[in-house]
Amino acid sequence: DLFARKQIPAITVSDTKIFESDEAVDLLYVLKAAEEVNRGTIHRALLTHLAGYEWTSLLSLDEDALLLQFRQYQETWKSKGVYVFLRQFMKDVRLVARRGTPTLTNADRRLSNVFQLMEMLHEAEQRKKYNPDELIAWLKKQIEGKFSTDNQYIQRIESDEDAIKIVTIHNAKGLEYDLVIAP
Repeated sequence: DLFARKQIPAITVSDTKIFESDEAVDLLYVLKAAEEVNRGTIHRALLTHLAGYEWTSLLSLDEDALLLQFRQYQETWKSKGVYVFLRQFMKDVRLVARRGTPTLTNADRRLSNVFQLMEMLHEAEQRKKYNPDELIAWLKKQIEGKFSTDNQYIQRIESDEDAIKIVTIHNAKGLEYDLVIAP
């Protein structure tokens, strides 16, 4: 966060699992809102980092239009799959366009996580022929820690070009960097 405030690119290299990320929980809320369309689930989905809304901005939204929009998401999910639905949701909340704004902090990490999770949800949906309820249950189990130890569940590096890399000594693998600061 300090590097981000000073506009210095920095990434954290770790073996953190993707399902331990805030974005996994945020996507769970978005999926639940599309599966069970009601004001409560929609508000919860819109209050995530992904959607970028705050309580005060929710008050000015047209509730009927929101219900209709989430019913359309539900139909898109059922007819075209979770990936198409989530791409449309991300476009509608302007996730990528909000990169670098106060409504989307740590944007590169968040975007990388979201796109990796979307791919994994799509893969699970296709491979196991999950319906929306089953896919939500699958994601919930992953978040609760009932996941495999496969490397595919490790967070991808968002972008390491010209960025300070923050790593633990365990992940440094011999400290093969030009400059190492060890506090």
